[in-house]
Amino acid sequence: MVIMLNSFVSECTKQNYSLKGIKAKFVFAFPESHDSSSDLSLDVAARETSIIHVEAPELGLNSNYTVQKGTRTFSLNNRIELRGSGIWKKGIHIISDRDIRIYATSQNKLASSDGFLVLPYTSLSTSYFVASYTPLQSSEFAIAAAYDSTSVTITFRIPSGVVTFLGRHYSNGQKTTITLHKLDVAHIQHVHDLTGTYVESDKPISVVSGNKCADVPKSVTACDVLLEFMPSLSTWGTKYITAAFKTRLHNRVRVISGSDGNTVKLGHLKVITLNRGQFYEQTFTQDDAVLIDCSNLCLLVQYAEGTSADSQTGDPSMTIVPSLDHFDNDFYFKTPDVVNNYLTIVIHSSDVTGLRLDGRLLSGEEKTVLVTDQGKSERYSVVRVHISQSSHHLYHISDVSFGAILYGFANYESYAYPLGISFIGKTILCSR
Repeated sequence: MVIMLNSFVSECTKQNYSLKGIKAKFVFAFPESHDSSSDLSLDVAARETSIIHVEAPELGLNSNYTVQKGTRTFSLNNRIELRGSGIWKKGIHIISDRDIRIYATSQNKLASSDGFLVLPYTSLSTSYFVASYTPLQSSEFAIAAAYDSTSVTITFRIPSGVVTFLGRHYSNGQKTTITLHKLDVAHIQHVHDLTGTYVESDKPISVVSGNKCADVPKSVTACDVLLEFMPSLSTWGTKYITAAFKTRLHNRVRVISGSDGNTVKLGHLKVITLNRGQFYEQTFTQDDAVLIDCSNLCLLVQYAEGTSADSQTGDPSMTIVPSLDHFDNDFYFKTPDVVNNYLTIVIHSSDVTGLRLDGRLLSGEEKTVLVTDQGKSERYSVVRVHISQSSHHLYHISDVSFGAILYGFANYESYAYPLGISFIGKTILCSR
């Protein structure tokens, strides 16, 4: 079943969700970076020649472009970056006649960098939770509207203080409703962690969240911008496998719950219960592959720590971890301009030997973990490899799906984002 992109639904129902074979549509914005002087760029990756239409009123863009098989990079004037709290027409809208992926990067080599995978929107792109971190500077999120007259309700979750937005003040648990028109972006910042803030709309929107600059963990230098494109709530998963970023000594994650009474198993370490919008932060100090298993929908966010946390090269970054049932395959991508670049791949252990990078057998350090679901046990492997600063093609010779996160480290700089999250042929679930 194909969900038409121009058909709005306010109720979440179980249905199949397909993007291939129809036009993919994207809407997003760039939240504020550490010093507002970052270089902004888009890497558009295509498996076949594609025509895209890019609309960005702030930059005077309303044009078609051709993307050949592989990756094409578009540099953006950084005046499109959001600054401060408010509403501006700084959204970016992209339509493609083929299946494409878009990777957005905000990079300042002297200060901080991060990036995110832009996910296509559909009629179910109406319900989100914010992921952020305890800020050194502001915690923040950006809401971009795909259509005129979009009603957006924000329910704030904050540990302390009040959020000031459009001249009004909001405490924990309070709501505000705003109206956005096509490519309007609401940008909200706060001096405390906004993780768990809930955003709901009557028409498709996107949410990009993170921090202007955050120490990870708190008070451990040095701070860095954190950016991530939030998946809509109905596309979250229940099982995730994670391991430390290559070269780093700790694996720091947060689990965000999509419903009340959500039982979360953190590997063999502990079992916790979270309610809707609550999160739990865990640091794994052993270099193991870890299964995060939730009884209901949850989201797993992974954080690279500041260099002072483990005396390794690199600084904070943040990425969504693909769930086991949302793996993808066949990735064209280009590494950002960072010295040390890596891949973390999660795949059935029996399929590892079929992985290829640029046509060559891919091999690296491997960790395994056993996953049991409905009485069936399967072993998964986590493969971590160093890759060159270049354009690449990552795939499996048998078209097997797998999870992949691209990341990199330099002095006081890092980035991380998933290469793909697939919802094709998957059941979209509700979490009320």
